[in-house]
Amino acid sequence: MKIRNRVKGWLYKAVDAMTLTVTGVSLTDLRLGTFLAGGPTVSGKLVTVDTAMQLDTVWACVRLISDTIASMPLKLYQRQNDDTSLLARDHPLYRILYSSPNADMTAVEFWSAVVGSLMLWGNAFAQVIRRGDGAVIALNPLRPDRMSVRRD
Repeated sequence: MKIRNRVKGWLYKAVDAMTLTVTGVSLTDLRLGTFLAGGPTVSGKLVTVDTAMQLDTVWACVRLISDTIASMPLKLYQRQNDDTSLLARDHPLYRILYSSPNADMTAVEFWSAVVGSLMLWGNAFAQVIRRGDGAVIALNPLRPDRMSVRRD
């Protein structure tokens, strides 16, 4: 018998031995809020973003991933009439996205905060600051846990 067939047979036996129980939760069920916002675990400990970030391992992983992604080069392209794209260094948003999104942060710090928010809360928000003529002059990261999203 070939090794591949042995491994395949072993995997199928392992999958057959597992049982999966799926239970439904209504959107009006109060347990859903506890599940989404963090709640008691099997150990009885409450796990939230704040309690998780107190663990050195969680903090280090979030920091490593978010800082690594934030330090990658960000390029802004502008679509041309012939459907090609051209690097848009003179675009008004280029400086904001690439260099300095606001007076207090570098681009790496801003994008690290955005990626960290995505990892911890599953969402990221930024306040767009505009001049009187509507031009974007700054982006300030906002904490997702303090946001309320509504549809119009």
